[in-house]
Amino acid sequence: MLQGLSRWQKVAVAVTVPASIGLLYLLLRDGEEDYDHYERSPKNFVIKEEISVEIVVPRDKVGAVIGKGGCVINKVREETGAKLNFQDHEKESDAPRVLKITGKPSSAMEAEQRIQQLLSAPAPKTVEMLIPTKTVGRIVGKGGANIRSICRGSGARVRIARAEETPTDQNSRVCTIRGTPEDIARAKAMIEEEIAIEEEKSQRLTNAAGSRMRRSPEKKGGGPLSLPQLEQVRFPSHGDYFTVFVSAVEHPSHFWMQIVSGKGPELDLMVEDMTEFYSQVRNKESYLPESLCTGDIVAAPFEHDSAWYRAKIVGFLDDNQVDMYFVDYGDYESVAKDSLFKLRSDFLSLPFQAIECSLAGVEPFDMNWKEEAIDAFDDLTHCAQWQPLMARMMGYKSLEKKTLPCVDLIDTLSEEDINVAAELIKQGFARDTTVSSARKATGDNKMKPEDDARPIQRETAEKQQDDHFEG
Repeated sequence: MLQGLSRWQKVAVAVTVPASIGLLYLLLRDGEEDYDHYERSPKNFVIKEEISVEIVVPRDKVGAVIGKGGCVINKVREETGAKLNFQDHEKESDAPRVLKITGKPSSAMEAEQRIQQLLSAPAPKTVEMLIPTKTVGRIVGKGGANIRSICRGSGARVRIARAEETPTDQNSRVCTIRGTPEDIARAKAMIEEEIAIEEEKSQRLTNAAGSRMRRSPEKKGGGPLSLPQLEQVRFPSHGDYFTVFVSAVEHPSHFWMQIVSGKGPELDLMVEDMTEFYSQVRNKESYLPESLCTGDIVAAPFEHDSAWYRAKIVGFLDDNQVDMYFVDYGDYESVAKDSLFKLRSDFLSLPFQAIECSLAGVEPFDMNWKEEAIDAFDDLTHCAQWQPLMARMMGYKSLEKKTLPCVDLIDTLSEEDINVAAELIKQGFARDTTVSSARKATGDNKMKPEDDARPIQRETAEKQQDDHFEG
């Protein structure tokens, strides 16, 4: 076939045929590589494709799927990358709803699996339990911190009813717990543990208060107090009645009292803890003071009992003695210098409990109170015997460059109420400085501490609890 061709035509054929064969080879090789790439990398082919899955969600499970504020369904969206939307907004409230899941196959399948797990979980239940009212503060915690911790730790939602929601029972509150049976069981166990801790603390407070003894078998003259009462308890409002203990007496125009409705029980518990702590030699060694200065607050023993108390250094005396002012009671006592120790930091958290006062409406006949008048006042107020009196703020007076609150005191434990100032006047120990007869207490209008005392107002933890379920 090539014999009829010229020499140049033969040359052209010789060049063209191999080139065509080479080009065909290259085309076939590229096609095979493209096919191999498609076979080896199917994801590169399907990455642009999406699938849709529909799940029928029972109406009572819709809330579990969506979660509070959409937290559950949004978490599934974020973690899987799939789109999840309910399709049937117009359906009746008792009918199932259709959830459509759209996304890459892997994402849609993972989201579907997550939703099916939610649907197969036990339906949440709601139970109620009664808790003592006195334990509400501990269970809720400061700012609601503790109840939120219970919710997080158990997985349940917990809500405690407010006082106005249970008006017929002031001693207990309804606590509502919602979740799975396992969540509810965990929440109940955590709440019961808090109740047990609070009741144990309450019992310790009761035992400590019940074991109060007269601190001194004889009166201790206070002497002028020139030291500021730092971190002291707040005084009740003018005109309100409140319950007090008279803890120390110099004379009717200068004595100390503690407010019973304040931190008294906590003081008893703190004294108990301090006594136990400073009775151990190793603790004393750890809290030896490097130096002692006037004004220091330290731990000191009291001469007339074996307990330890908070005290302020007033001055240094001879024979290695230190003049001490006991900030929670008002006593003055000399204590050996080597018997004083640094206070553990938590023993400083409680405000000082002793409040300096003056009896309202009376004054001595002479410039100074007679010993008989002081003895009578000591007996009428049951000084350091921890018998409650009713007190009322009447005003202020100046005493030795200080301004003291003036209070009216009433003993309600007798058959008839006894106004202390009126009784001192009646017995001839004091002069009446008032023109009002309102102070006179009568048997017909006998006052009861539990009825007339107005406790100090303070913020309670339950105010921090939200009206809705905590979760």
